[in-house]
Amino acid sequence: MKDKKETIDLYDEEGKILAEDIPLQAISPLRNRAIRDMIMTFKRSAIINLKKAEHALKTGALGSEMGIGEDCQIPGCEMDLDIVANAGTIADMIREWLQVEPGDDTVVELIDGGEMLFVLVPKRRVEIGSDLATPRVNVGIAVAHAIIEIFGLTPFTGTEVIKAAIFGRYPQSISAKGALSGLIPAWPPTVDGVGLNFRTNMVNDIVAMTNKDTMNGVALSSILEHVAMFDSGDAIHPAYERYHLLGLAFQGLNADNLVYDLVKENAVDGTIGSVIVDLISRAEKDGVISVKETLPSGFKIYKTDDASLWNAYLAAGQLASVIINCGAMRAAQGVPASMVEFNDMIKLATGLPDIDYGRGLGTSIGVSFYSHNIYGGAGPGAFSPANPLLRHCRGFLAPCFVAAMCLDAGTQMFTPELTSSNFLRVRDVLPEEIKKPIRAVAEAALELKGKL
Repeated sequence: MKDKKETIDLYDEEGKILAEDIPLQAISPLRNRAIRDMIMTFKRSAIINLKKAEHALKTGALGSEMGIGEDCQIPGCEMDLDIVANAGTIADMIREWLQVEPGDDTVVELIDGGEMLFVLVPKRRVEIGSDLATPRVNVGIAVAHAIIEIFGLTPFTGTEVIKAAIFGRYPQSISAKGALSGLIPAWPPTVDGVGLNFRTNMVNDIVAMTNKDTMNGVALSSILEHVAMFDSGDAIHPAYERYHLLGLAFQGLNADNLVYDLVKENAVDGTIGSVIVDLISRAEKDGVISVKETLPSGFKIYKTDDASLWNAYLAAGQLASVIINCGAMRAAQGVPASMVEFNDMIKLATGLPDIDYGRGLGTSIGVSFYSHNIYGGAGPGAFSPANPLLRHCRGFLAPCFVAAMCLDAGTQMFTPELTSSNFLRVRDVLPEEIKKPIRAVAEAALELKGKL
């Protein structure tokens, strides 16, 4: 294991240097201010679709239990309330009730003329809360109270129906599919495992938040993935912490310009195979791998003294392969096959383990089968890293899915516009570190230069 003081250079999505000789620990979620701010924004967030609530009440389509259309209609429960027209009043009321002190860090933003509200509850509410439901529960109930007060409702005139429009059938159902959501979709009763909350965003959610910016989408996905590894205990012990930080650096944050260089070198007529050849050459040049043995045929078997750094190079190479392959066809469907071929070929070409010590190849085969083979579960954009198909690889596949969907030219049935429209709509009010994470993380890392 290398010394913890090793450094990296961080480059932006255009291959321009942002920060030189940065300690690897400076991009740790435990130390990097931008990543901590980003995660706190996710944890504090709630989104209320007031137009959806108004429509549900007007039509009696309550509960939101149907997968498509949400057409569980209850005749006799209809209520014609001008909720969107009163969005400003609702926003003022919930801001007053949510804030701990006047003028604190509570944020309530009106989206699309009041059709939606984007809310960040004060940090103090998150600090005393027990899970990620805290902001949404508080915001949802605050909105329900505001609607009840504005329209003078009572238990005899439909207060329980307001609850159904906002929370869906929860707690009758374990999910909450009404007008309430957040930047992290995880609703505690539905998450089947610890440490998965930051992996519950669909690929399309990340694509929407970063406005289909490939490299920044990859960065946001990679940050959430590796934060989840810290959350779940997978980054405990210096060796494993370094393993994840290197993966985040080289795949997610374009460390040493590796991803950019590989894509640029192969942009005109490159293939997965040519990316592999260039990656092996770069890794050999950088001293990450070296020839262990040359067989009589001339075939070279490689070795490495730093398996974690080799894995980070693999992660960058895999991403570059996906960008080259899916970018050339402007279609995302080939992302699992691209990852299968990259990992299968590079382990045969080097004699070294493929990404995540085999988990990348195994998981990619499963995703390829279940996404568009005999099963056809969904398109790449509709998967979340917490999905049973994707969760087994520890942070290195989801960023590639995000890249493919950013480059997709509309070939998918499950597009960001269809599955993740809320995220597209709130994007303009999101903090810059979520929309442009590469630059934000690099600038925050610079603050720690010389201090670690």
